[in-house]
Amino acid sequence: MMRHTHRRLGVTAFGLVLLAVMLFPIYWVGVASLETSDQIFHAPPYVLPPTPTFAPYDAALAVMGRYMLNSGIIAGGTVLLSLALGAPAAYAMTHLRLRVAAFLVVLLLLVTQMFPDIMLATPLFIIFNRLHLINSYAGLILANATGGVPFVILVLRAYLLTVPIALTEAAWADGASLFGAFWRVIIPVAFPGVVTASVFVLLGAWGDFTYGVTLTTDNSIQPVSVGLYHFIGQYSIEWNNLMAAAVLTALPTFIVLVVAQRYVSAGLTLGAVKG
Repeated sequence: MMRHTHRRLGVTAFGLVLLAVMLFPIYWVGVASLETSDQIFHAPPYVLPPTPTFAPYDAALAVMGRYMLNSGIIAGGTVLLSLALGAPAAYAMTHLRLRVAAFLVVLLLLVTQMFPDIMLATPLFIIFNRLHLINSYAGLILANATGGVPFVILVLRAYLLTVPIALTEAAWADGASLFGAFWRVIIPVAFPGVVTASVFVLLGAWGDFTYGVTLTTDNSIQPVSVGLYHFIGQYSIEWNNLMAAAVLTALPTFIVLVVAQRYVSAGLTLGAVKG
């Protein structure tokens, strides 16, 4: 019993140390966002801001407001498009018993997740340039959806495999159409899986940098990941304003994760039963 107790204490202590190491950069960003430029370069560095100031947040918000709005539009549009295309596809692969479902999932969808965005950026730029989608929300939404749609299909397919097909057949027996059974029965039952897929697609689109740089040249359309470079000059960096902008950029995603945490946990757990 003593040895077991000591082992548990050791594992707990190791976990706490590892957690402190992982959270330290976040803590340091928060501290730097409340300091002046002189205080940031003070030696030794301050553990806590001696005279906290919210001036960096005022400066960051004045610049980042437009970028955050852009990212909100892009991320929201990407989620809607990915769900509109991916959810019916996942439903068809699981409850309609398509013969090509295994081939599509294993060969096409999984392979698409292996390509980094930088490999697709140049071809998409050429295509979107001819379609006049450069410097447009539509272009950025479509670009992010190239990864969002396959991800939604993979996540929802794994989740829908846990939903009895008898539910769909019962809806058909009651007179529901193919789409009616999907919308009124399957979507409510698979709501945790839908939220899980939506959250991860939202996070990916919100933090996108590759497409934000490649497919835009106009500051008024760029996302927050590109907007952070506003505080990085050729000869100097406004560290306190940059840290404040980083906090503001991370805050919406933090709120989304906190609100959707229980749905994400349920979606990942149930979706892992079958694949």
